[in-house]
Amino acid sequence: MPNWCDNVMYVDGTNEALENVRQIFESDEPFAKLKPEPDYDKVVVPFAFPDVGKMFGESERKVAKAGRPNAWYDWRCSEWGTKWEPSNVECGMETPPFTANLEVLGADFQTAWAPPEGIYEAVSQLPGIDAVVAMACDGSQDYIGAMIYKANAEPDQRVIKVFFEMDELYRVVKDSDPNQSEYHKLTHHLHNTFEGHYEMIGEGRYADEENGGNEDE
Repeated sequence: MPNWCDNVMYVDGTNEALENVRQIFESDEPFAKLKPEPDYDKVVVPFAFPDVGKMFGESERKVAKAGRPNAWYDWRCSEWGTKWEPSNVECGMETPPFTANLEVLGADFQTAWAPPEGIYEAVSQLPGIDAVVAMACDGSQDYIGAMIYKANAEPDQRVIKVFFEMDELYRVVKDSDPNQSEYHKLTHHLHNTFEGHYEMIGEGRYADEENGGNEDE
């Protein structure tokens, strides 16, 4: 079984565009609708992780060819960012604190191992979409982060990614005011969104830090 990555996506755009995204994510195979899979019998799919075999002592170099087994896995990992469609999808209109009272479409869901970065980019390129802000957390892998996709920004500002180790984000939030800047408002919301992960893995670790202690002492 994979580690499950918890994801929260916020989408801003026209009413028609947001309704389109909602219908896609509430369908049976939203990722395949946003980025359709190729015909694996005809398409040569490169290996998503070509060096993994070396970790297990494999010396023979694998050759990518059409019709090979598990090509779907490599394509999905490379193009979607995860190997399966999402689980436990919930959609609805929300007003996150970092959007200046703007109501946007929110979607909560889980993915295998990692956030579906390719899907977020695909959503941002749909007609009528202005921006996508996505948040992801996998407490077992100790990462938490935000990804921002802006349709009309300058090329070097269209995609912004900020990832933290969970301890690192905790310290950023602990030592800052959410009203200090848009960045800090976003980091506080990111922390609060996945606060349950801290409670599950912390077991007093963050409380000890508050008291100046060290869990390893």
